[in-house]
Amino acid sequence: MIRELPRFSALSMTLMFGACSMPASNSMPSTVVNAPSVAVGQSISKHYLFVANLTGGSGSGFGSVTYYAPRKKTATGTISTSSPTAMVFDRNGHLFVTNIEGYGSVSVYNPGGSSAYTISDGVNSPLALAIDPSQNLYVANSGDPTNSVTVYKPGTMTVWHTITSGVDYPSAMVIDRLGNLYVANGSANTVTVYKAGRTQPWHIITLGIKSPTALVLDKSGNLYVANQSGAVTEYAFGTTKLIRSLDGSYNSPFALAIDPSGNLYVADGNGVTIFKNGEGTGWKTIGMQATALAVDPAGTLYVAQQSHNLVTAYKLASTSQSEIITDGINNPEALAVFPQ
Repeated sequence: MIRELPRFSALSMTLMFGACSMPASNSMPSTVVNAPSVAVGQSISKHYLFVANLTGGSGSGFGSVTYYAPRKKTATGTISTSSPTAMVFDRNGHLFVTNIEGYGSVSVYNPGGSSAYTISDGVNSPLALAIDPSQNLYVANSGDPTNSVTVYKPGTMTVWHTITSGVDYPSAMVIDRLGNLYVANGSANTVTVYKAGRTQPWHIITLGIKSPTALVLDKSGNLYVANQSGAVTEYAFGTTKLIRSLDGSYNSPFALAIDPSGNLYVADGNGVTIFKNGEGTGWKTIGMQATALAVDPAGTLYVAQQSHNLVTAYKLASTSQSEIITDGINNPEALAVFPQ
């Protein structure tokens, strides 16, 4: 029996707008199974965890997205898809998932769990996704011949804008509260910054950038960059000014997350290092090799481990495991939490 993904009403999310109009699609890119609905008006303290798995899909799918109800270790539902590598939600609860098979695509799912449509126009080896305050979708494309970031208006499947200037193997993106876009360029050793709605760089950050792989913003808008061939660097909001390089013995840092208290989490080949809010020296280390990180609004840290097919949860700024999830986990590549 096909059932629904969790539903979240306007009461359960901040800044909720009316639902976007979704075009119909004749193709069904994936299947949703075993997914109960959630009551209207559920509290925003209820956060669902979503895990993108490179394997484990059924039917024509090679991979899967499994999701988990609050405080549950068994999968609430599964989406079969094709080698998912990144996920993002808009504020209306639509889920966007990159698929890297062939040239790649982005599959979109309605809040109720049905397949809405698939975006292929302009998509080529997508590595990252982002949503701006106007709910436009950004896709980082790493494929030849031209690396790009393609932009799509809400509910559409055709490219609205294409950003190529300053883009060179875009590996990560983040958008600030003003709608400014930050793109990590792995081959160019830069982070390019674009004002909202613009396609030409506003700033180009080069100092301290060396093979950037992850980006995150704190509440003040300061930018943190994980440099796979270097350190983790911090930059002042809206500038190219290097504030500092965070102190640590890094082994190719590749993932970042910030909790509601401003604590920074850095994943590298040695484990996950916790930096307390405003501190430049590591406070504690979680000794495990992570694949991906996510933090929910309650401050719970989720750490994916591909090597052991599990996701571990930690309470706010703690190194003690609160729960371990193995059900439905198959080569976890990315994590997301909803609602945020």
